Amino acid sequence: MNHLTTLVAVLAVAGCLTISQAVTVTLPEIYADHMVIQTDEPITLKGNVSPATTELEITLAGQTITVKPRLFGGWTATLDPISEPGGSHTLTISADGEVAHTIEDITFGDVWLCGGQSNMSWDMTTINNSSAEIAGANFPDIRLMEVELRTSAKPLDEVKQLAQEWTRCTPAAVRNFSAVGYLFGREIHQETERPIGLIQSAWGGSRIETWIPDTALELNPYADKIAGRSNPQQHHKPSISYNAMIHGLAPLALKGVIWYQGESNQTHPLEYRSFMESWIHSWRELWQAPELPFYYVQLANYAPGNRWELLREAQTQALAIPNTGMAVTIDIGASNDIHPRNKQGTATRLAALALANTYGKDRVFSGPQLRSATTDGHDLTLRFDHVGRGLASLDGENTLKGFEVLTTAGRWSKRLGRIEGDTVVIRGTLFRTNPQGVRYGWSSDPEVSLINQEGFPALPFRFEAFEGLSYDTWKDQLVGSARLPNDDANHDGVSNPLHYAMANKPLSIDKGSTIAFHRRATADDVSVSLERSTNLVDWSETWSSEQPESSGLPWTQERAWGTVMTDRYEVTVPAEAETAVYYRVRYRLANDE
Repeated sequence: MNHLTTLVAVLAVAGCLTISQAVTVTLPEIYADHMVIQTDEPITLKGNVSPATTELEITLAGQTITVKPRLFGGWTATLDPISEPGGSHTLTISADGEVAHTIEDITFGDVWLCGGQSNMSWDMTTINNSSAEIAGANFPDIRLMEVELRTSAKPLDEVKQLAQEWTRCTPAAVRNFSAVGYLFGREIHQETERPIGLIQSAWGGSRIETWIPDTALELNPYADKIAGRSNPQQHHKPSISYNAMIHGLAPLALKGVIWYQGESNQTHPLEYRSFMESWIHSWRELWQAPELPFYYVQLANYAPGNRWELLREAQTQALAIPNTGMAVTIDIGASNDIHPRNKQGTATRLAALALANTYGKDRVFSGPQLRSATTDGHDLTLRFDHVGRGLASLDGENTLKGFEVLTTAGRWSKRLGRIEGDTVVIRGTLFRTNPQGVRYGWSSDPEVSLINQEGFPALPFRFEAFEGLSYDTWKDQLVGSARLPNDDANHDGVSNPLHYAMANKPLSIDKGSTIAFHRRATADDVSVSLERSTNLVDWSETWSSEQPESSGLPWTQERAWGTVMTDRYEVTVPAEAETAVYYRVRYRLANDE
């Protein structure tokens, strides 16, 4: 063989090696063996291929599609939804007729994201009856995946690291997994017989704003408040957990979200309702699922004197957001432990919400919720929704603890309630007539007793006006040191009086001070008036926004949120306001007669 022939042969061999160069296909860690893919939703896959010019053939559950990578090798593929749950399928990715990547034992079912702070991340070793619960956790059709605790200043396209890859549920796999998440998933699986995928992405001590993208926080009327706060710990900074632990999960379609958080925000309850709205809307936007269910846990009873009732009220108000539900745990907490051990009760109540509202099961899913409170000037009569088979008491008695009545002297007085059919009646006394308000379970660690016969506890509430109003016109009020005007005008044409009052005494408002409040942007315009009283009973109007020539108390729109959020307004208390006089703001829909 001459030198030229040898050179040609060498080049031919080199060319052959180039042509048969191994193809490398990589996918984010969230795509792995044993994963659950959501039924009835498009299946989105993404990854990278090298060489970047390689065309891929993707096969799953009888579907095959061809994908051409982008300039630097990134690719995205979308397969049609699969409706039939179950099975054990293999995803095959081939290039040039050769298999380059596989994912084994994929099943189709329902994927639930389990988020929040420590009460969601609290694992199975910390709960009541933990040894037996762990030993019995053999459910091959429940699959678990946990996101590693990480932060990022910018949203990441993929979750970079998992604390636990997709794993079939066994005692070993569940041991360090979210107790609330697993117990919730177990009930859903046992009731529906569908495979369940559970993704734990929670961080102990985290504030809600760390789980909201900065694009949503910028639109929130409290953005300036959180921007000015010192956050010495990295994982308390706004958006930091969302960027690293949520954003990159979005290709995986979800059935819904369960959430246990709020303890770290209890010092700023005024903001929490707004942040919950930003959080829910932003995650729905990320997943392009405007009706994605969100079921969350209301803070349990804990730590007398900490004013957790205000944060709980904000959580109750968030029920105005469509496709949400709240598991009430006011009866199964622990006064001296911020991490209640009865996670079974919490999970059961979350599962009841999902089974009734997402899976269409005909069952009770909530405790009694106040519908209306009326008075004849002496007795109070309370009516409730979600009474189930009927009202009942935790201790089996017909009398109920946990109620307080607001007297004309502005004091809250403990009173016993009595079950009379589907109502609770609170009797007046000779010295306590003309009640001004009523509340129930209104403290951080209240004594409560009202349930329905299915065992679900009544929602704590406060209702501080009896001018022909139903509770529906009151329960959406924002919270804080002062009572603030309704941010969700109901289109019912009913005026809503508001008292600026603490839980126990009237709030002093400085002359010239500014009070901010909200109104949902999609509601009709409202008119505002200022009223005065010396006894909290008789009120007279001193100013109205319908009287433009009147001096004092201007109100202005501070920031518009757009079509789905709320507008923020400000009212300035006039300098000529009298002392030793109670003031309140009334507002009504513009078309109110």
